[in-house]
Amino acid sequence: MSNFRITSSDKSSTKSYVKENVDNRVGREPHSITVCRLNCIILVKQFIQRVKELATNHTHSLLCFRRLGSSEKKELEDIGKVARAYFERSSSEEKTSARVFFGELDDNGDGKISVQEFESVTSSSHVKDLFKKLDENGDGILDFNEVLAFYYMEKTGVPGCGSCKELLLGPYFSCATCLGKGSESYDLCCDCYSGGEYSHEHSLDNFMDTRAQLKLLRDLMKNAEITPGQVII
Repeated sequence: MSNFRITSSDKSSTKSYVKENVDNRVGREPHSITVCRLNCIILVKQFIQRVKELATNHTHSLLCFRRLGSSEKKELEDIGKVARAYFERSSSEEKTSARVFFGELDDNGDGKISVQEFESVTSSSHVKDLFKKLDENGDGILDFNEVLAFYYMEKTGVPGCGSCKELLLGPYFSCATCLGKGSESYDLCCDCYSGGEYSHEHSLDNFMDTRAQLKLLRDLMKNAEITPGQVII
C-alpha cells in the first residue's frame, strides 16, 4: 500500500487523547516548553507501556486460541524467521529459557515434538491446525527451530480478531480509542475491517493498523522533540 497515508481522522483519537492529557497536566497555555516536553515524554512512555501490557497479557496462552486462517502458514514461517533471528542474538539466559520451554513440550526427551505431545498440553480442538502450520518441512514433528516460532508467539502475545476470532499473525487494525484510554484492546483482521464486520462501541474511523500506530507514535515523539533514549522503560 505505497499510497497509504495517515489521515486526520486516523490520528484524531490518539492525538486528542495525548493533547487532552498534556493540557490537563500543564494547563491550556503551558508556562514552560520544558515542562510540556517532560509531560509528553511521560505520555509516550505510558503509551509504550500500554502496548507492552497488551502484548504480554493478551488473554492466556496461545494454546487456548480459537482458530487459524488458511493464509497464515506463510505468516507463521515469517514469525519463525524472526524468532530464530532473536534467538541467535539473545543472551545465554534467554537461550536457556527457550530450551526449557522446548523441554516442557518434549515429554519423552527425544529432541522432537510429536503432535501427541503437542496435544497433551491443551484441550483446544484446533491444536492440530497450529501444529501443521508450525511444521515448516511437513515431516510430522516439530524440531527446536520450528518450536521457536511458537515460543516467540507465547512470549510476545498474539491477539485474536474481535469478529471472526482468527489469530492475528499478520497486519491488523486496533481501536485507537480503547488503546489510548488504557482499555482492553479490540482488534480486527484486515478482512473484517474492510468488510465492516464487527461489533464494538467505537466506529471504524477510530481504528488504525499496526504500522500506522507506530508512525503516529514516532510523529508524537518528533513533535515533542523526544529522543528514543528518553522513552526507554
